[in-house]
Amino acid sequence: MSPTLDAQAAFAQVGQRLGAVQESQLQTQRILLQTVEIQTGMLAALRQTQATQADIRQLRDSHLTLLRVQNSMLDYMKFTFDQQAKWNERQDQFNSIFLDELR
Repeated sequence: MSPTLDAQAAFAQVGQRLGAVQESQLQTQRILLQTVEIQTGMLAALRQTQATQADIRQLRDSHLTLLRVQNSMLDYMKFTFDQQAKWNERQDQFNSIFLDELR
């Protein structure tokens, strides 16, 4: 082979290798872009999870508040029943005295 043909063959080979390298770089960029898209999706999912957790915490806090209110209502009902029992006892005493006076 002549030096000119050798040089042309070498340049052609370098061009092919350069084309292969560029194709490889393009594939790498596509993979990186897909990775960024996946990470963006994961970040959105994480944000949604955090929002859901915040909703769950708010729901739990509301539930605890409701339980406290119900507990207070039960305490009030107990107090009311105790007062009614005392009233009934006094009424029974009064009725007893009144009946004794009638006899």
